[in-house]
Amino acid sequence: MKIEVGMMIRDEEGEFAKVIKLNEFDEDCFDAKYKDFEIEMWKGEIKSASNNIIDLVEVGDYVNGYLIEDLKKNGVWISDRMIKTIVTKEQFKSVEFEVDNSGN
Repeated sequence: MKIEVGMMIRDEEGEFAKVIKLNEFDEDCFDAKYKDFEIEMWKGEIKSASNNIIDLVEVGDYVNGYLIEDLKKNGVWISDRMIKTIVTKEQFKSVEFEVDNSGN
């Protein structure tokens, strides 16, 4: 997949970052803005990349607090500008706590 400056990426852990600089010596390596800090030489496994954040949303993610159960990317239900928050299914899974209701 071709990565370009300005693109948003989603890695295998469900984290998002914005590409801010490509490293000339290694086309698979770039600098990224992640949350409130910059990462030099991102080396994570990229799951998807796009100029539009909506293209990175997957079924099972939460956008603006709502569970995404169906992706209607060509519809009018949501646009890039409407997205304020995303919690990915991978992030949600990483903090879940399984309750044992077996009585033991």
